[in-house]
Amino acid sequence: MNKIIIFIGIIIFSLLSFRNSVMSQNNVGIGTTTPELRSILDLSSIDKGLLIPRLTTNQRQSIDTINNPSSIRGLLVYDIDFNQFWHFNGVNWLSLSGNSGLGIPGPTGPIGPVGPYGATGPMGPIGFTGIPGVNGSNGATGATGPMGPAGIAGSAGAVGPAGMPGPTGPSGSLDAWSLTGNLGINTNSNFFGTLDANDLIFKTSGNGINNERFRIFSTGQFSFNKSGLSSGNAFTIVGSGIGSAINNLGDTALNVSGTGSGYTIFSLANSLSSSTSSAIVGRNDGLGTAAQFSVINSLQNKEVVSISSNSANLGNGLLVTNSNATNTGSAIFATNNGNGKAATFQNTQVGNNSPTIYASGVGNGKVGFFKNTAGNSTSPVIHASQAFTNGNQTAPAVLGEGGIIGGSFSANKTGDGGYGIFGQYNGGGDFNSSGVLGITNTNNTIISGNIGSGVMGIATNPTSWGLFSVGKFAATGTKSFMIDHPLDPENKFLFHFSIESNEVLNMYRGTVVLDSKGEAIVELPNYFESININYSYNLTPIGAPVNLYIKEEIKGGKFSIAGGNNGMKICWVVYAERNDEFVKQNPDVRQVEVNKSQSQKGKYLMPSLYKQSNDKGIFQYPNSISK
Repeated sequence: MNKIIIFIGIIIFSLLSFRNSVMSQNNVGIGTTTPELRSILDLSSIDKGLLIPRLTTNQRQSIDTINNPSSIRGLLVYDIDFNQFWHFNGVNWLSLSGNSGLGIPGPTGPIGPVGPYGATGPMGPIGFTGIPGVNGSNGATGATGPMGPAGIAGSAGAVGPAGMPGPTGPSGSLDAWSLTGNLGINTNSNFFGTLDANDLIFKTSGNGINNERFRIFSTGQFSFNKSGLSSGNAFTIVGSGIGSAINNLGDTALNVSGTGSGYTIFSLANSLSSSTSSAIVGRNDGLGTAAQFSVINSLQNKEVVSISSNSANLGNGLLVTNSNATNTGSAIFATNNGNGKAATFQNTQVGNNSPTIYASGVGNGKVGFFKNTAGNSTSPVIHASQAFTNGNQTAPAVLGEGGIIGGSFSANKTGDGGYGIFGQYNGGGDFNSSGVLGITNTNNTIISGNIGSGVMGIATNPTSWGLFSVGKFAATGTKSFMIDHPLDPENKFLFHFSIESNEVLNMYRGTVVLDSKGEAIVELPNYFESININYSYNLTPIGAPVNLYIKEEIKGGKFSIAGGNNGMKICWVVYAERNDEFVKQNPDVRQVEVNKSQSQKGKYLMPSLYKQSNDKGIFQYPNSISK
């Protein structure tokens, strides 16, 4: 016990003496009795050193630098994992060697597979059934429903026995018409009609006004179911829905049918060559159609309606006019519910240069609109085919002309596989042809800066492709990008150009900082070796010349550099020959010098460069399009 008390006393005395020394001198000397006045601690020795606390990287990083970090600014330790002194600057740990010790981050590893779902737990017990509620009172009886349709009429009863013949009537006058026929008619003096300027009227079922069925007017016109004269009409038939009709006889005013090989109806408007009247005029003041024609014989292979014009003048074979400005219907509407065409137009005159179909409009609506409402149709809505007899045929199957846009096509399919324009060449053989040909006739020069494109693709989404090529891509001119000049975007463009090579190459570049041994490991993308072969390297030191070299070539997606100084920055470039599946399966794409085919010999990609005419071009295209 006494020894413990004595030991504690010695410690207290030493601390008090040290405190008095510090307070009197404000500095401490170890190994010297005269410490430097400008130093709070002066260490002096010829055979010992200062040993800073030694920590692993994990121990160093576990020091609390979050709470009041400025209070430990300047904290010094020795990291035994890096074999370097590290100090804390109030924000980060920094190495006194000038190297943070952090290598280039490696690529993110692939996401691991999703683990299996756990087993479904057992179903809980079914709860108790609740007590049934009290039955509600009966609701009021509903109203009686409407009467159902009448049943099918029964079959007619048997015909009764014939009655006894009636007495013979008195003999008529010699001028009377017999109901059983007449003999000895004199066509010059015997007739059925009137002798004055009155109409001849036929009635049935009575003598009332509504019993009139047919009338021959005194002026010679005929009228069915109408008592008034229709001016200008030689023959008038009235059905239902017309205000002047005597009776509502039916929806069809006239139904004509025939069984022979001639015309069911033949209309000759006027035999005078100077007549401008119509052969047939259809009019409907109601909600139905003005004229309707149909063929119901399944073996019929003739036209439902055949219209022809034999005029040598400018008359129309068919003229359809919709003169009501508020009418939103179609002037012509053709429907076919079978397997044939809804409409066929044909021009058989070889010397005729006029369009087979001509449509024009003066408003904001569509001049022509074609639509297939079948969602699973595999046929085109419009099929245009141009026959040709020689290789110089330049007339297109479809020609579009416009002020700004000559033709517009769009695809509205949601999902993959939608194409606004699909171009395909089906000629086959060893020919120089294209699915799509675009020509611009603008006069462009680099100095003028005018932009003329044979084909132009625009991606409204910056991450989409304005132009995408599946397969090889080639250009006879330069390949460049063109942007508004960043320093003068209102007045200038900026061009940058692609590097050309006689090899199919990929290029990778970057920078790296050498470690204390003057070495570094460069990590490449994880797909590098799967698409590249035959590597070459280029190393550039920053700050001073050194003897850099590739210590280990590319293997496992990385290579190592050596021969430099600690902390030195190195710029590196790797060139590699492309070797993905496309190049492997099409090795000919690597060929640089290729002989022209037989059809290409004597021709040029750009004949004007060699002072040759356009007919010497490999790609033939017309100077103008036939209209």
